[in-house]
Amino acid sequence: MGVRVALFVLLFLPHASAVGEVDEASAHNLGLASSLLGAENACGYEARQPSADDVFSVANVTAVAIAPQAENITSDISQPKLLWSWSADYPENAIFPVESEAGCPMGRIEISNPANLKLKNGRLAYSYGNMTMLMNLHSNGPNPVLLDLNSSYLREEDYAGLFANLTVNLSGKASVAYSYEKYWYTYGCETDGEHVGCGCTPHADFGVKEYEKPVFDSRKFLVETGTVEKIWLNPPLGKRLSGKQDANLLLFARRMPAKITVWEGGGELARAAPYKFKLEDGKCGEKIVAVGFSPQAENALVSAGNASEFPRQLVEKDAAYLPIYLEFGLDSSAGRKNLTVEYEGWFLNQMNFSDEILVREPEAFARGGEAGEEAEGAGGAMVLRQGDDSRTPAAYPAEEKGFAQAPLSSFAAVFAIPFALGAIAIIRHLHKFGA
Repeated sequence: MGVRVALFVLLFLPHASAVGEVDEASAHNLGLASSLLGAENACGYEARQPSADDVFSVANVTAVAIAPQAENITSDISQPKLLWSWSADYPENAIFPVESEAGCPMGRIEISNPANLKLKNGRLAYSYGNMTMLMNLHSNGPNPVLLDLNSSYLREEDYAGLFANLTVNLSGKASVAYSYEKYWYTYGCETDGEHVGCGCTPHADFGVKEYEKPVFDSRKFLVETGTVEKIWLNPPLGKRLSGKQDANLLLFARRMPAKITVWEGGGELARAAPYKFKLEDGKCGEKIVAVGFSPQAENALVSAGNASEFPRQLVEKDAAYLPIYLEFGLDSSAGRKNLTVEYEGWFLNQMNFSDEILVREPEAFARGGEAGEEAEGAGGAMVLRQGDDSRTPAAYPAEEKGFAQAPLSSFAAVFAIPFALGAIAIIRHLHKFGA
């Protein structure tokens, strides 16, 4: 698979990621955590009309976001946290009609003094690979919730797409207690001797009643997991001639690229950023990072595939990868050169690939001009130059014993004459026809 990676370092960086919008959104969203628990309507759901059976005009639980997150994608190595919300709104007091028995006036229930709002039986269940994790949630949290997205949970089929699937289910009951007064009528008949009297009898009840409403939410996220692998298309086999050439690098990524920088020694050769990022507002007040392919590059060209590929012959893990192509100029004198490709992802991760490239001068190998060593080859005895850090290897047929070797200039003249005569004939032919 071409030049093998000499160094692959995956760093959990303590500083900011390469995408400022991802950091800004994460900080903003985590700052919302406390305001999302028990708010009247944190996520702007449409209100309904309360009734005697359901006093809530708003009641919901919501998987708001994961920090960090871009589009609907997070990373398994960035300590992802789920931000969630539950909301409930209800009247301070209300009167609702209550059915009485047939033939009697309508009853009513009066509620007032709401108290003890809470989320009962709150639960988070999230599935990742072959594991489903359960956690109890309460009215005051925890929020956010640290997620366990260990890659050991993943199955082979989880690598069929560029990202692994994360399914989040939230459930519970919104609960509030009211003081209530209930009035209603029942219909009955009484017999007094021969006289039968029928009518409606009033009833009343007082006390405290707890109202509950089930709430549920389900959401799917995507998780980047795996590696980034590379192949040098040029220079192949880590060897090239001196001078200016275009270097061609093919990356197979399972972690989305924010910035790719190529260094030679301590100098920057090229830089590319395949995507642009934009902050947008979500329904719960959270910030969403929208992503669009819009390559920006310095001294380079960069492109990415429209779909994931399965480069089974070129990578160690049989999985879907995003192909990324990078082309840049490489102007080097002879010698050993150290190239480093710094790959920064959307999230808090960085990967460095380091390779040693051998650059040689294409110097001719003339007999008598330098020493060589004799060796037997398929074409007979050869004089070999092994080559070194600065010169290309070369070979020359060995001298046959007992025969004088004509000077190299004589051979050159012999071969040059027919070519020269042919060139003259072509020029005359073209001139004849007015070319």
